[in-house]
Amino acid sequence: MTLGPARPGRRRAVLSGGSVPLALTVLQILALDIGTDLLPALALGAEPPRGTTMRRRPSTGALIDRAVLRRAFGVLGPAEAVVAMSAFLVVLGLARWTFGATPAVSVLAGASGATFAAVVLGQLANAFACRGESRWAGALPVGDNRLLLGAVAVELVLLGVFLAPPLAGVLGGSPPPPAGWVMAVPAVPIVVLADAADKALRHRTSAMTKRHSTITARDTRHGSRGIRGTSPGVVPGQELKAGHGRECEAEALDCVPFMTRIGTLRSVQRRLDTGVPGIRPGL
Repeated sequence: MTLGPARPGRRRAVLSGGSVPLALTVLQILALDIGTDLLPALALGAEPPRGTTMRRRPSTGALIDRAVLRRAFGVLGPAEAVVAMSAFLVVLGLARWTFGATPAVSVLAGASGATFAAVVLGQLANAFACRGESRWAGALPVGDNRLLLGAVAVELVLLGVFLAPPLAGVLGGSPPPPAGWVMAVPAVPIVVLADAADKALRHRTSAMTKRHSTITARDTRHGSRGIRGTSPGVVPGQELKAGHGRECEAEALDCVPFMTRIGTLRSVQRRLDTGVPGIRPGL
């Protein structure tokens, strides 16, 4: 697909077989990056620290690592893209556009405006979702970052300015139809819920990993400790008797089998002390 020359307020799409028109123009993308997205991104830098910030291990990795890329391209980005492209295609579909056909300029401009609105609203939700690394947006106090609230208010004002004539025509779009707004507004809850689901899944996975590591470390520690009281010069059962209280306090799940072994060894010790036919005491 190529875009032919157009006067302000006009856009002509020349389509080849099996293609769709562009959802956003270059000027609309610049308006998103420089206009609507700039202030919320800066306001996130003023996010107040949480009570557990100094208790966590400091981050010493790269600024852009695998976790950041996974979150951007695997969770937040796809959620926002699905809503934006759905708004674009629904507006075109309601105008009876078919795949590979050339839509009317006014229809394409309205669909592009719906896409623009969906992206801006998705960015708004993304700003609140990025306030915490492990807690979802609804678990954080809204009024803690007043700069973010002001930046979001400015973002909404800029959304109205960029979608209103004559600036919308200069950028290559127009105010979206009612169906476009119906498809664009859900970008806010969808992005927030996608972020919340991802954080809940990561929290559950992390908890399971820590539990598995704890069990493995406990089993390894007990396996290397072996049965006490078998070293030369130590009466069987005495060392176990002295340490079984600490064992039960530290690992409650192992108390029953551990105390069973203690009872067996005590029985053997009593038989040795009282004397058994054929066994010389003190062995």
